[in-house]
Amino acid sequence: MHRAIGWLLSFVMVVGMAPAVLGAEDNDPFRYDRAVSRAIAHLSRRPVQVAVIDAHEAKPEVRETLLKLDAFTLRLDAVTMDRSKVVYLVKQSTVLQEAAKGSQFYEHVLASIIWHEMAHLDGADERGARHAEEQLWTRFMRDGISDQVTALRYLNALAKRPDDRLMASR
Repeated sequence: MHRAIGWLLSFVMVVGMAPAVLGAEDNDPFRYDRAVSRAIAHLSRRPVQVAVIDAHEAKPEVRETLLKLDAFTLRLDAVTMDRSKVVYLVKQSTVLQEAAKGSQFYEHVLASIIWHEMAHLDGADERGARHAEEQLWTRFMRDGISDQVTALRYLNALAKRPDDRLMASR
């Protein structure tokens, strides 16, 4: 499934979907930038590029898929056809929306999502990216970056996610 979504999104990006310009409905067009910056500050290294896209600006045939995602990466850059270095965040994601409102918990979740996607850009498969995300939450808990009870519960939930390979075989 992840591979199919990646292919589909690669196709969409190649045919012209660009990062969205924030609409007039946003009172503060920089709130996403600030949320992303705060999330990135929790990472031990910075992503090369993060772009926020508006799923409502996508072609209808992919909008539904985008609205189910928090973030994604592409294997190839749509312009240069080189290996992509961009983490795409979906503007409509509950995680991004709540982080933009100032929720510290969702800021940490956003950091872990970006970290997960960076692992994919570094060549990790889904299992490897999930492991990287779990390691980040372990550090958040150990270093007191996030409330320990909340971090432990979230880490436990991450560890219990179904394996994509098992889900695809059903």
